[in-house]
Amino acid sequence: PPKGDTWSIEFLETCNKRFAFVGDFGGRVLVFDITDPYHPFLSTHWDVPVSPLDGHYENVLDVVLDYNPAWGGEVYIYFSAFRPGLVRLKFNLDCGADPVVQLPPSTWFDAGGQRADTPGLAHMLRRYESNGHRGLILADKNAGLRFYGDFEAGTSPICQ
Repeated sequence: PPKGDTWSIEFLETCNKRFAFVGDFGGRVLVFDITDPYHPFLSTHWDVPVSPLDGHYENVLDVVLDYNPAWGGEVYIYFSAFRPGLVRLKFNLDCGADPVVQLPPSTWFDAGGQRADTPGLAHMLRRYESNGHRGLILADKNAGLRFYGDFEAGTSPICQ
């Protein structure tokens, strides 16, 4: 897709590496390896599939990570995209010799990339954690606030 403006950034530090996950208004989630801040590089990216309605790319507005080393390397990226809604990408981060982020294919049909369609336009996304309860709160421009997640136990990834 065309290049867009950086809209949201989330960081992950694990396996002696640092990564920046960037939401791009041009319809992408970009992953930069920033372990050496003087020599960052683009590690990988995920392109939001273009809309079948008009052929335009979808804007990525907010990015939230969910990671716990006890999950065996599973990392979840949640992001809001205007028309597709709430999107979840799942990948495994192997802390071997040289950990590399490998995102699932850029499609809605792969198990690693799923979406929860919202009735309006997905906008701001925030993680909610309080008293052992966890979840996501999504501001849906046309439909108010939407709540997702494990608001009970708080021991597993937010949305499964």
